[in-house]
Amino acid sequence: MCYDVKSGTLQLLKYAKHRSEDPSIIAELEAQLDKVSKEASWQSHEHVKAFEFPSLLVFTNEAPFTPQLFKWGLIPSWARDAEEAKSISTKTFNARFETAAEKPSFKESLAKKRCLIYVDAFYEFQHQGKKKVPYIISSATTDEPLIFAGLFSEWTDQRTGEFLQTTSIVTIKGLGKMAEIHNNPALSEPRMP
Repeated sequence: MCYDVKSGTLQLLKYAKHRSEDPSIIAELEAQLDKVSKEASWQSHEHVKAFEFPSLLVFTNEAPFTPQLFKWGLIPSWARDAEEAKSISTKTFNARFETAAEKPSFKESLAKKRCLIYVDAFYEFQHQGKKKVPYIISSATTDEPLIFAGLFSEWTDQRTGEFLQTTSIVTIKGLGKMAEIHNNPALSEPRMP
């Protein structure tokens, strides 16, 4: 499903306007987003794959007006060590809404740790025989972000003390045009964020 995104620093300030209509809240968000755009983990991406573990801009249910950067690829808090954490994160870029409550990796996050994930666009590949044709899916207006439902988790490596905040994009059965585009024959049904 959604393994490729476009995310840019120029969009960061525009995201603030989607969080509130109150000018003082927008001004505060713009200041926070400007600070986030200067963090070492933030990079503008024209096309980045999930397996590169990029940082994505999120707003969590715990801090709905605070922009944060979380690594894509959810690591549940119970992961025992770095090896297990890395292995799990390569399988948790997306969380199927229909089964997230049953999956150990997503269960706790679905109940308590939800977020909105902001991107400029995402990429899907339509299967046409042996060819895969890329599509870029973005807002109808170029300056509007896409906002995905997401789950997040916080994990600490007990050996090194490294603290990671990670996220996963929630997906559902593909509808409309997305059902047509996301026609991967290896999957039982099309999916979409």
